[in-house]
Amino acid sequence: YNYNLALEDLVGNRANPVTGTVKLDRTPPQLISKSLSLEKFSPNADGRKDTTTMHFEWNEPVHGVTSVAHFVGNSPQAVKGFGGLSDPLQSVFEVTWDGKGAGGESLTDGKYFAGMIAEDEAGNKSSPPSMWVVVDTTPPTVTGSSQYRVFSPNGDGTKDVTTISAPL
Repeated sequence: YNYNLALEDLVGNRANPVTGTVKLDRTPPQLISKSLSLEKFSPNADGRKDTTTMHFEWNEPVHGVTSVAHFVGNSPQAVKGFGGLSDPLQSVFEVTWDGKGAGGESLTDGKYFAGMIAEDEAGNKSSPPSMWVVVDTTPPTVTGSSQYRVFSPNGDGTKDVTTISAPL
């Protein structure tokens, strides 16, 4: 919309007219894509799969707030926020999470909810897109058994072969 503003006071003094353009925007930002670099990761400082990166792409430049929550019953409990509204406006957001809570504490293994709220220049807010991410720091356990504790594969026909089994 274009506007032209002219002012005159009670005694007839006139201000120079001002013209400009105003954009009407009532449409919230729309998510184009979202992804996780790892849907399951193991933030245990072993150098393997210790972080995951959240990626969000919007149809227009937005301010964004990204957070991670854990459900307690049916209620989400925020465990980590990644700053306030971003500035300047941008369309693509990538946030890396190390599996730690807001205070730097290690979190319990489980399923977490990662999401982002976007707000465009006009103040329209998006529905928060979300993704599930699994934190798993528990190493697998291996159990097994052998037919013989000691065997001698020397071809004499006695304990030359043993069977080792492990449940899957």
